[in-house]
Amino acid sequence: MSTILRDNFRKEMEDELVESAHLGMKKGDAWKPIFHQKKTDKMRVEKGSHVHPPYIGVTEEGAALNRYTTKKGFYSSVVPLWYTGEQKVTHQFIKNCRYEDIKKDSFGFGAAIQRNRLRKACEILVNGFASVTSPDSKPLFYDAHTLAANNAITGDNLITSAWSTDALDEAIQLLLTTPDENGEPMNYECENIRIICVPGNVHQIRKSLGSTYVAEDMNNGINVFNESYGDYKISVICLPMLQAIADPTWAKKQYYVQAVDYHDLNFYEAEAPSMWTVNDQNSLDVLFQCLDAFGYLIGDWRFIVGSKGLV
Repeated sequence: MSTILRDNFRKEMEDELVESAHLGMKKGDAWKPIFHQKKTDKMRVEKGSHVHPPYIGVTEEGAALNRYTTKKGFYSSVVPLWYTGEQKVTHQFIKNCRYEDIKKDSFGFGAAIQRNRLRKACEILVNGFASVTSPDSKPLFYDAHTLAANNAITGDNLITSAWSTDALDEAIQLLLTTPDENGEPMNYECENIRIICVPGNVHQIRKSLGSTYVAEDMNNGINVFNESYGDYKISVICLPMLQAIADPTWAKKQYYVQAVDYHDLNFYEAEAPSMWTVNDQNSLDVLFQCLDAFGYLIGDWRFIVGSKGLV
């Protein structure tokens, strides 16, 4: 009788449990726009830059065309990792028809799957000042990135200023003057900007952007970052997880400025989250199991600027 009860539960409830878990996965997915969302069936994903000729030259009449070659720049790779988990639905819960409680548990299970992705994403940013590196083997946020074809010039995507409209101006200037591998300005307009921040400074940032006048300027200078002027489209994403896992000395002050159209931060999904039920071989319980496989790949340090917000 107990086996029939368990089998009937799986037949009737598995789809509802999966649906509830997917609803849970919608909680905490604000990180997703920060990374290009991609799918892969490869065990190892590779991405690289190329060094193109900075200019083309004059050709005299009748002379052969100038021939240029494209060289390899820096490469990066990621091996997606596999994450699994299971949740026990006890025979007693099934027998007592605790279906709403069981669905709440599966909702929380789905939230945990998404939270795992969220934390890994936030670790990329928080650790980008030290252990997380860009393809040139320097920290993701660094003031002297190596260029593949020019040792005399370095790249910079790190600022130390606390948040202000002047700090945002400084960050956008870095985006606008981003050099290519030859050291030449890339000349991207970077009008579509994303600011990634934490609860500790989100209101200050929104005030800075929403004010008609510069918030820190006693002379009521015009705030060019206000959308009413039409030059910039600036969105704000607040991630509490960033604040939770960062060093307490700067956890509430950190922020990141990203050129939405040009950055190269990537999320690769090797297998979408899948969930199913099985019978527990050692009891009359049911096991609700899941599998998720993904990895994060930094294709380039360019077009995202980081700051711990420390003066």
